[in-house]
Amino acid sequence: KSAVVRAKFQGDVAVSALASDGRHLFAASLPSAAIYKVDDKGNTTPFTDFSTGAAAPNYVWAMSVHQGCLYVALGGHFPSVYKIDLKTAKKELLYQMEGKARNVTALSVTDEAVFFGDDVGRVFRLSHGSPERPTVLYSFSDAEIKSIAPFDKGLAVAVNSRRFIPPPPPARRRDRRPCRGA
Repeated sequence: KSAVVRAKFQGDVAVSALASDGRHLFAASLPSAAIYKVDDKGNTTPFTDFSTGAAAPNYVWAMSVHQGCLYVALGGHFPSVYKIDLKTAKKELLYQMEGKARNVTALSVTDEAVFFGDDVGRVFRLSHGSPERPTVLYSFSDAEIKSIAPFDKGLAVAVNSRRFIPPPPPARRRDRRPCRGA
């Protein structure tokens, strides 16, 4: 079964992250930092939001569903990782970033732990239910963690170098036909 489903989000202009529990899709939107529940017909229902009212807004950069909870990676005003119960929408702060990091940019959840990465190149591991601080597994200097996925009994990590300068866009082909009336 394959279908195109279109959903609209009140006043928002972009979707920043997606996750699914198998029945519903959860979509985070920008600039409001709202998370919507989307059904198979594209109907949206507000689920929760992370707006702060502060001059510096929050952004939802990554989400993952695991065992009845939605895990959320935030950036901006309050860079952090949250766990939200899918039945009650109750939020639980798992960790607030410290230091230079302004964004939690990647997230992956397994049965053993929550893995997340930040915009200063660190990958963290936080055991489920652990009152301890997360441990830094990897540190890529001058980089941004873009994505994390379990792979081959370990983790695969997508990293973007801050020194990366994208190539210029291809030159636009000029139409050499003369203007009408010339």
